[in-house]
Amino acid sequence: LADEGSVRIGLGQADGSLTLTVSDNDPGIPPDFIPVAFDRFSRPDESRSARDGGGGLGLAIVSAIVTSAHGTVTLENRASGGVRVSVILPAAEKN
Repeated sequence: LADEGSVRIGLGQADGSLTLTVSDNDPGIPPDFIPVAFDRFSRPDESRSARDGGGGLGLAIVSAIVTSAHGTVTLENRASGGVRVSVILPAAEKN
């Protein structure tokens, strides 16, 4: 296997919310894709087929799940290279 890169996952808790971050060190994504990244069937490279580039549903599913839990999800290119996805969820209320 070639050394292709890395993925980092972080989880933190502050101010009554949980924050999950997933980041990588790939080249990043086109900036004009970020506003539509969570739309169903969107892919940064439309020339790729669903067979070899995914169906464009992964981030849409993430967004739907996070939104239904009253959270937020963001996607950004990191200054050092790669992409960071951040999910912020409100902490569960104690009964």
